Amino acid sequence: IAGALQSVYQQSANQVASILQGLNYSANQVAGALQSVYQQSANQVASILQGLNYSANQIAGALQSVYQQSANQVASILQGLNYSANQIAGALQSVYQQSANQVASILQGLNYSVDTIARTLSSVFGQTAQGVANILQSIGYTASQVTSALSNVFGLAQQTIGNILKAAGYTASEISSAIQGFFGTVGSWFKNLF
Repeated sequence: IAGALQSVYQQSANQVASILQGLNYSANQVAGALQSVYQQSANQVASILQGLNYSANQIAGALQSVYQQSANQVASILQGLNYSANQIAGALQSVYQQSANQVASILQGLNYSVDTIARTLSSVFGQTAQGVANILQSIGYTASQVTSALSNVFGLAQQTIGNILKAAGYTASEISSAIQGFFGTVGSWFKNLF
């Protein structure tokens, strides 16, 4: 159909995509037609699919299926199309079966803030404050960065954050420095932490 619309009716890639969508073609089918008939790149197809209101999950599925794009590549494309971190994480989880740790690492590589990553881990993956701290620690965030995220995202007090940081594997020195740096003081509770 796409080839006929192009050669007989001189329809553009966008026009053909819209027609195919109107005929209830899936995102994968539309992407396949745009790739084979119009030689559209993954980025071009993602943009066209977004313009037709396909979801981030549908676009990710099409890019994986038609273009064999990796989770990292798809995340970057979706970020370029201004999808939120939550939408990107949801697509990576759904289409690529990425774990919370894997998604956090990908979002970190895309330069999302530690607060955004923490919020995404909580909302998309249902991670608790402790789960978020463990993941952030495992991908290289400092105790200070995790302290900030736990306070900003979860609204936790310094003693609770101290306990979480200890359980995540940070040292007494790292925790003391992080709490002092963020809250301006370390409470008397700290001497009982270690």
